[in-house]
Amino acid sequence: MALRLAPPDDRQLPKSPLTLVVCQVRFEQLSAVSDPRTALALHEALGGRQGKYGKMEQIQSSSFAASVGPNAPAAISKVGDQQGWRLTSDDGSWLVTVFPDQASLETTTAYTNWQSDFRLRIEELFQALGSTLSPAARQRLGLRYIDQICDPVVRSPDEWQPYIKQEILGPILHPTLGASISASHQQIDIDAGDDLRCSLRHGFFRDAARDDALTYVLDTDVFRAGVAEYDSQSLVAEVEEFHTLVLQVFQACVTPAYLEYLGQP
Repeated sequence: MALRLAPPDDRQLPKSPLTLVVCQVRFEQLSAVSDPRTALALHEALGGRQGKYGKMEQIQSSSFAASVGPNAPAAISKVGDQQGWRLTSDDGSWLVTVFPDQASLETTTAYTNWQSDFRLRIEELFQALGSTLSPAARQRLGLRYIDQICDPVVRSPDEWQPYIKQEILGPILHPTLGASISASHQQIDIDAGDDLRCSLRHGFFRDAARDDALTYVLDTDVFRAGVAEYDSQSLVAEVEEFHTLVLQVFQACVTPAYLEYLGQP
């Protein structure tokens, strides 16, 4: 059955619960990424030391593999290391990470809006990758939003009802078990059609840093896997589509009353 969601409300929310936004593109292995000259060219394409990501450092990522035998304990072995680069804004709130097979843009509290902020930056990154690294194909493209709902303060699971729709709350509303549930986590995988997928991880936990008040997490990961030509404008168009779905899924999970609350100054 085709997924049918209400048109998204894309107004800026003064009380947005958003804590993390990440966009990642994966491509074929590009050994040139490890070359400092290539990294410097990418940095310059993004504005250099006077641009949005003035700081640059080399980083390393390690990968591991596990093997299990019929009469032996699991063995974990190191497969290899990847050399990459991290470009950071002067205040540390924006982060570009590039490895030989992927690149990403990430921000936390600095996110203001989609159209003139994050979208513009991801378009600049896609163009810079194309002009300096020249990937032939994108293998996976994804956009992830994490919302942590902790305002207003909630101390009992059933107090989420004015803010999060009952269908999402599920067992929290159980007449006998609900009040005793101290944490809940669930993953929902959604087929949005045209090879577009969405994984929604949601649930709540007691936050010791907030005097055991409850925090509800909505972690929405929209992605499309499969090999396609690397074209920066096509990637931007896809990410626009992803952003729309992220908004629709978030707004399908929360109540209209909570959206109104988030929109208040």
